[in-house]
Amino acid sequence: GNEMNNTISYNVVICSHWSVCTVPWLGKDEIQNAGIYLVGMTNDLLYNRVAGYENGLYATGFYPQGQGSASGKVCPPFSPFGTVRGNVNHDNERYGLYLDNQYPRNLD
Repeated sequence: GNEMNNTISYNVVICSHWSVCTVPWLGKDEIQNAGIYLVGMTNDLLYNRVAGYENGLYATGFYPQGQGSASGKVCPPFSPFGTVRGNVNHDNERYGLYLDNQYPRNLD
């Protein structure tokens, strides 16, 4: 959802084939998947390994005003990126790193 200022580190996420690990998401009938899924990039992503998914790390811009209890209180696509270092995404069907509609700004 509206994760902010977390550290996601040293995870290993493996799927035998991207179509095996698909789930409906984003409130649509589309079937997509990602080893790591985020609404915004205000998190530190350190030394994770993702293999065999449709997208390795997918940061959606689908919720421009947040979602759930944070709706209208945050703007994930415009929030600054956290630290992204040492991640390895391989053998994914589409993207290793998919930053969909992320336009980070200095919000200070």
